[in-house]
Order: sequence, then structure tokens, then C-alpha cells
Amino acid sequence: MATYVSLFNFTDEGLRTIQETTQRFQGSEEICKKLGVKIKDLYYTNGQYDGIAIMEGDEESVSAAALAIGALGNTRTVTTRAFTVDEMKKITSKMP
Repeated sequence: MATYVSLFNFTDEGLRTIQETTQRFQGSEEICKKLGVKIKDLYYTNGQYDGIAIMEGDEESVSAAALAIGALGNTRTVTTRAFTVDEMKKITSKMP
């Protein structure tokens, strides 16, 4: 399975109900599980983003999970594919 990193920020609605964020995370895990996506880690952060989720799954399933969670209205996300050192070695070995 591929690894994805999702950076998220709370929406106004998400901030109004911030005390429920850990319960919402449990709901997000359930959505992901139904789609075959595993949330490996979730961190709440300071700075430009309010949090980071590290997920494993195929591209379509991760995209569907991000859309389903975003549709709940509590977060906005930026999700990108992440590569391990070994994966990057394989990629760069193909370069001319």
C-alpha cells in the first residue's frame, strides 16, 4: 500500500466544536476503514497546519476518504503521496 500525508486545518465549524475533535477522529478512522484506508498516525500541530494524518491505501480509496471526511465540514485538507527512502531509491534508479 502507498503512504499519503494529509495536512489539515480546522474550518470555522471545526473550531466551534473543537472539544469534539478526538471523537471526530474516531469517526474518520471508521470512514477510512470502510474504504480500506489505514490511518497510521495523527498529530495535532502548531503553525501553518492544525494537524497531520499519515495514511496507507490506494490512491482512489485515500481520495475517497479525504473527500468523505472533508464533506463533514470540520476540516480542509491537502493530501500528497509520500515515498520511503527505498521507494525513492527505486524511482531515482530509473533516471537516465
